[in-house]
Amino acid sequence: METIRMAVRALVEFTLHGTDIRRLGGQIKDMQDGMLGHKARQSLLGEGWEAEVPLSLTIPVDEEAELLLTGRMDAFCDGDVPIIEEIKLWQHKEPPMAAFEAHEMQAVCYGHMLCEARGIGHVIIRVVYVDRRGKVRGEFDTPLTAEECRARFLTVFEPWVRRNRLVRKHRRERDASLRHLTFPFESYRPGQREMAVQ
Repeated sequence: METIRMAVRALVEFTLHGTDIRRLGGQIKDMQDGMLGHKARQSLLGEGWEAEVPLSLTIPVDEEAELLLTGRMDAFCDGDVPIIEEIKLWQHKEPPMAAFEAHEMQAVCYGHMLCEARGIGHVIIRVVYVDRRGKVRGEFDTPLTAEECRARFLTVFEPWVRRNRLVRKHRRERDASLRHLTFPFESYRPGQREMAVQ
């Protein structure tokens, strides 16, 4: 059984490839500001909150492979209905009107993973947009059942599964074809065999 390791972010980016998870251009200063905003927000969270909580879930893909999905919740508050917070940097004057789809989907994936791992029935996912000092510019809560988390998770998982199966099928056919290839000439030129081995 092949185990394929993948981060939540990579899974979301694969399926929602039309949306840049980094709303900024990926400049070094923007990334530094993002880290500062994350740390500032996490330091302002109250009692009962945890930062950078790791999660992982193994999901069967088919008879030959399984996906080990990993990630870290930016902030997490346990309770009767756990809260998962996804923190994003916001550098515009006007606050956001709603959470971006890819940002919310990251939190949904964590919600699904948490529900599966703990056997819980409900979560609240929250996307929070902050400035570099951790000040909240926008906050969007979505209560979800375990079934709703799973249904939304499958909208990003299933397209990846279809692509992954095609890629693995192509590799098997390619490798089988390569095993039957022969050198097309009667002999190697001087040094050619050594170069081919390397």
